[in-house]
Amino acid sequence: MRRPSSALAVLGAVTAACLAQPADGWAETVLRVGSSSDIQVVDPMFTTAHPTRDHAYLVYDTLMAVDSDFVARPQMLESYEVADDGMTIDFKLRPDLAFHDGSPVTSKDVVASIRRWAKADTMAQIAIEYVDTIEPTGDDTFTITMKEPSGLIIDAMAKPSGNVLFILPERIADTPNDQQFTETIGSGPFTFDRDEWIPGQSRLYRRNENYVPRDEPQDNLAGAKVPAVDVIEVTIMPDDATRQAALLAGEIDYIGNIAHDLVADLRADPDLVVDTRDVRGEQLWLRFNHLVPPFDDKKLRQAIYWALTQKEHMGSLIADEALYEICPSMFGCGTELSTEAGSEALQAKDLDKARQLVEESDYAGEPIVFLDTTNHPLLHGANIRSAETLREIGLNVELQGIAVATLHQRRAIKAPVAEGGWNIFHTTFATIDVFNPVVNPAVNTSCAQDNWPGWPCNEEIEALRRDFVKATSLEERQRIAAEVQRLAFEHGTHIPLGLFYKVDAWGKDLTGVEPASVAILWGIGKQEN
Repeated sequence: MRRPSSALAVLGAVTAACLAQPADGWAETVLRVGSSSDIQVVDPMFTTAHPTRDHAYLVYDTLMAVDSDFVARPQMLESYEVADDGMTIDFKLRPDLAFHDGSPVTSKDVVASIRRWAKADTMAQIAIEYVDTIEPTGDDTFTITMKEPSGLIIDAMAKPSGNVLFILPERIADTPNDQQFTETIGSGPFTFDRDEWIPGQSRLYRRNENYVPRDEPQDNLAGAKVPAVDVIEVTIMPDDATRQAALLAGEIDYIGNIAHDLVADLRADPDLVVDTRDVRGEQLWLRFNHLVPPFDDKKLRQAIYWALTQKEHMGSLIADEALYEICPSMFGCGTELSTEAGSEALQAKDLDKARQLVEESDYAGEPIVFLDTTNHPLLHGANIRSAETLREIGLNVELQGIAVATLHQRRAIKAPVAEGGWNIFHTTFATIDVFNPVVNPAVNTSCAQDNWPGWPCNEEIEALRRDFVKATSLEERQRIAAEVQRLAFEHGTHIPLGLFYKVDAWGKDLTGVEPASVAILWGIGKQEN
């Protein structure tokens, strides 16, 4: 039973301090969310961090969005038309689109946003290679002229995660990609109350009274975005047990990505719903820094493949076998491109082979900086498990405890370890982020070092990723994906360590909690007591 708890009265104090009573006396409806980490970066084109992505989905809007069948559908667009020869695509914006500062959304804002996003996102970087020009043709129209026909640019515009194409005002979109913007002006269903943001403690989002939703029903990320509450209050609770206690006590309404060992206790409460919203699951990765020693040595990266197994990692981290799968495919399991190509070492575990490869490598016993996200139970457990195994094969592993939010900044550092750099870390990626060689950031092996942190370089893989774009049949795409994976395992881009399912929990008085590819909050409402 959910009862107020005096031990958690601090949450009530935060709410009272942050939420002013409206002048006319009516009470605002507030959705209270407990989050394990705050946003460190507000720029969604600067990071792929999920807290920033989820924040951005409230504040910004997108040109396209995917429905529950992963079909790209217009969102801010009224229409688009592809020429018969595929060489031009004409776009028209919906009427009455406006930013939170009252200025209209124009094609200049859209074009500037596309240009910035195209330099940041893994999929967009390839899609833009087929584009000749992107130009406004009127206040609410713009045209993309192609170098050669390709439908990838439309699919990329609808990409639901990673670096999403959120539309920014032109002046903000003009921020260089190597710099973070700090002004949060979007056109989405909620505004970010910057004045009430207490970093590391809480933040508020307020209903955008001027937002005009689409006419269609919500379907995953597509369709109408109808705010169902006046305010979304996010309280930062790094400790999972604290979030659980707050939910059980009725101090908050919703928590996401709860620790798997707390699921059983939450399911025992009849006033709660405990479920998985993203049924496609997430992958656990180990990522190497390819730029600096010692993992600039392929033999040392290969040694790790022989040392680690998915079964040991998943089994030691998650007790409920229904909440994880052994999945050697880099492109997710249950997807049309799922494959086991090249994964033999990952499934075999041979510590003697691993030690032999360490001996053959250039590793000289130097400390290996392992970024340990101590406020994320799953990642912290994986860090400890991997560190123990790496020490067994002779590596001098130094776990450096940091928060998840700090990881999202630290991992972008390309400098040597002595200058604040790093060697390895664990992270997670949703299947929607990795389901083919173009969207999967781990197999982006661009030698320009403009790829995702870790910065592997492999021209053969890059050529195959471009071949994938041109493939005209499922069989051809499957063949290319299998070869990309085989080469990625051989090169040592990263190690997929299993697939798991995130679990969320919320009070039964909430409405509109639908299955979704990301943590949709805008449509969640509260029943009146």
